[in-house]
Amino acid sequence: MPDPIHDKLVERTAAVEERKVAVSERQISLDERRYGSGGASDLVRTNLAGVLAFLTSVASLFIAYQSLRVNDAAQSRQASIETRRVDLETQKVIGEIDEREHRLRFELLEFTAKNRDLIFGEDEVAKDRIAKIMVVAFPAELVYPLFQKLEKVSPSSAAWKEGTEQVKRTALSQQNVTAGGGGMRVIGGFSLKSGMTINLHTKANADVVTYAAVVRSFTGDTVAKWSATELENKGGSFTTQPGNSYNVMVLAVARSASASIHVNFSSPGIFKDEQEINVGDNSNFGWRIFGE
Repeated sequence: MPDPIHDKLVERTAAVEERKVAVSERQISLDERRYGSGGASDLVRTNLAGVLAFLTSVASLFIAYQSLRVNDAAQSRQASIETRRVDLETQKVIGEIDEREHRLRFELLEFTAKNRDLIFGEDEVAKDRIAKIMVVAFPAELVYPLFQKLEKVSPSSAAWKEGTEQVKRTALSQQNVTAGGGGMRVIGGFSLKSGMTINLHTKANADVVTYAAVVRSFTGDTVAKWSATELENKGGSFTTQPGNSYNVMVLAVARSASASIHVNFSSPGIFKDEQEINVGDNSNFGWRIFGE
């Protein structure tokens, strides 16, 4: 957006310099009539012409400098607007996830309460059936930590151990679709022990207006957030904690259908996932990290 104050300053400065040039031209005319033609006149004309050229150059440089200041200010304001825009978009997505997770947690609680006799009973066939229903009916973010707890409560039951593995298989096979509880395209996933460092470096093409990344634990906590500038300069990094699993999600604002982000997602010595991801449809994408 143009800055009227800077624009007016540029106009006034240009007018002043034009008046200086006019005065110089008038002085040359008077000097010519005064001294006439000849050596002295030629010298005067030469000197005054040099002064005139210098003043014109100074005026041009000043106007160019002020124009650059106007452009820089406009670009700075636009960058600030876009940063705020992606922050609001990130908050909106996180809010939608929170709302959906609260509803699904309540539904899972109801389901568990209604079937507690089967869940904590001795019938392994019934437990296996309940586990399979839960894998299909509820997102991995909710079922996975529940199965881990049930494994500890009933270590002799194979149903919950198999249920845990089934959740991982199902979640990690959901490539390029909107995942159950995360509101993102799952482009990859890994199982990791606690204490592992995970790094994310990115580079967007010119068709991406702006973007950000957020790390959410399966318990609903926001573990880390990074702006596009942070991701492209030093990258984002976090360390897995005991008993936690995560969604690592990238949210982008695209200018056109050809917008894409090059991602390098890795854990030193364990895995590396490098891809070019199209975000022209403004969809969120990311990875699932299952804690072991």
